[in-house]
Amino acid sequence: MGSLTGKIDRYGPFVYATFMATAQHVEALKARNLPIPPPVSLLTLIDTGSATCVLDLTLVKSLQLIITGKAKIHTTTTGGDYEERDQYDVSVFLSEANADTRQFNVSAIGTDLASEGVVAIIGWDVLHECVLTCDGPARRCHLDFRPGSANHP
Repeated sequence: MGSLTGKIDRYGPFVYATFMATAQHVEALKARNLPIPPPVSLLTLIDTGSATCVLDLTLVKSLQLIITGKAKIHTTTTGGDYEERDQYDVSVFLSEANADTRQFNVSAIGTDLASEGVVAIIGWDVLHECVLTCDGPARRCHLDFRPGSANHP
């Protein structure tokens, strides 16, 4: 069983996750002799209220992701209406140094998160295969997962 230990701050639980272009996207870039964007590891919010992973558009640009679809979202910031956002296929890796790794290939939503102090959100498209434990008083969280990979898009 793999696991990540993270911290809890005023926004919620955070763990380090690594994001990169999917294998299919990397192969397409290689076929056109284009540079491969390096993976990005960053502190990521775990949001049990989000159906999918969400990426700030600066991360989308850094990973050179391409639009693969559209999604209608409804959040506290959209009021009573749904808003359409672009989706991007991305690989999400959960692991700690010298430990088991879990890869998830998901269709993440791209939007402006950085203005809220967050660059990436892990949603239920990843969490449904994990066990999340939060210890509020200790300000720690723990995410357990089975090693391997899961394809969702």
